[in-house]
Amino acid sequence: MGRVKTVLPQSKVWRMYILIFICLGSQIFQMNRLLMEVDRLIDKGIIKEKVYAQIGSSTYKPKNYSYTFFMKSDEYDEMVRSADLIISHGGTGSLFKALKEGKRTIGIARLKKYDEAENDHQLQILSFLEHNDYLISITEVDELEGALKQILSHHIKPFKGEGKMVPLIDNYIDSCEKMKRK
Repeated sequence: MGRVKTVLPQSKVWRMYILIFICLGSQIFQMNRLLMEVDRLIDKGIIKEKVYAQIGSSTYKPKNYSYTFFMKSDEYDEMVRSADLIISHGGTGSLFKALKEGKRTIGIARLKKYDEAENDHQLQILSFLEHNDYLISITEVDELEGALKQILSHHIKPFKGEGKMVPLIDNYIDSCEKMKRK
């Protein structure tokens, strides 16, 4: 794929071609609302960059961008490395891979109310990562446009790896659960 100079609509800064990679993991659940919102933002002219998505078990088929249902591990890794921006569901595997590669990342939690998950545990994971300046987190798709504008100027802290991260997240989730019970 060749590189092309373009103007980023949000920042008006010259830079190389931007690729947005959407990764929805390999869950048995759909995440149609995110895919539909990206199509809407492309139609509206908000997203002008090239978008590619790994849509997993979603049933909505994007109209304005390329996609695949699932990818081989090496293909997925290459897409993450090639992307300038990652929009990911809140699964730790997808998030940690993007963050380890130093990618600007927008995370969106799979929510039970939309039949995207069995529970809302991804809210706590994303809350922790956003609180520590690793990414920008959204809950509803109508927040995506704002997050896309914010991500370019937001200070994102480099991610050093997940060795100590999983226990930190577990402790954070436990403390959130205790606070809810009070």
